[in-house]
Amino acid sequence: MSKALLVALLSGICVIWTGQVAAETHHVSDIETLVEILETRADPGDVVEIAAGTYMMDRRTIHVSRSGTPEAPIIIRGVTENGRRPVFDGSDYNIRRGIFTFDADTSDVILENVE
Repeated sequence: MSKALLVALLSGICVIWTGQVAAETHHVSDIETLVEILETRADPGDVVEIAAGTYMMDRRTIHVSRSGTPEAPIIIRGVTENGRRPVFDGSDYNIRRGIFTFDADTSDVILENVE
């Protein structure tokens, strides 16, 4: 194998490895930050960790417009602290169909450990 071909192959491998963006863990403790991440910043493979506590809804829904992939879903995870999970209290609004809403083409999002 020629030296030029070997360098080209190794360069191609490096591009593949460095071309992938590392998943990020977002730690949130307020609805505004949660909404901003789910509407504009969450990428495939990201984990959004919501701190335990009660979140009084200041809107009818929390809209999720970002998608993961089958191999790298976006995970929205409630963090348990001292036996408490995140609780979204929508008692100030007439919420009939759930707190989290999704675009029709949003996919590969996992929601776990929230009330």
